[in-house]
Amino acid sequence: DGIRDSVASRGLGDVYKRQLITNLPVEDLQRAINFYTKLGLKYLDNAPKGLAFFDCGNATQLILYERGRTKADHTAAVFQVDDIETIVEQLRSQDIKFLRYDDINKNSDIVTDDTGNKIAWFNDSEGNILGLIQTR
Repeated sequence: DGIRDSVASRGLGDVYKRQLITNLPVEDLQRAINFYTKLGLKYLDNAPKGLAFFDCGNATQLILYERGRTKADHTAAVFQVDDIETIVEQLRSQDIKFLRYDDINKNSDIVTDDTGNKIAWFNDSEGNILGLIQTR
C-alpha cells in the first residue's frame, strides 16, 4: 500500500514489520518492576543494571530505565485489551486510580470515543501516564 511503499522507498525497508519497544523512565526501578509485574506483564530478568525488560506479547516489549523523575503530560504507552471494564475493575481492586479529565471523562473512568473505542488512563508507580484501549 502507499504508506508502506513510501517507507520502503526511503530506505527504511520493513520497519513496520519489526518489534515495537517502548522505553519509560522510572525513578525507582524495583518499585516500577513490582508495579508492572502486578499489571501482569512478563518480567524478563536478562537486563543490564539500571534497566528492566518486560514482554508485552505480540512481539512488543517495555524497557524501564532508571533516572531522575521526569514530567510527561501525555500518554506514554497504551495497552490493547479485550474487555476494558473487567481490566479496569481488576486494577481498581489493586488500588490503581484511574485518571479523569474534565473535557472528556469527568464522570467515568472509561471513555467511548466517536468510533466506539473504549479508553481509560492511569499512572504507573513513577507517574508515567498509561492507557488501556478496547477497540470495537
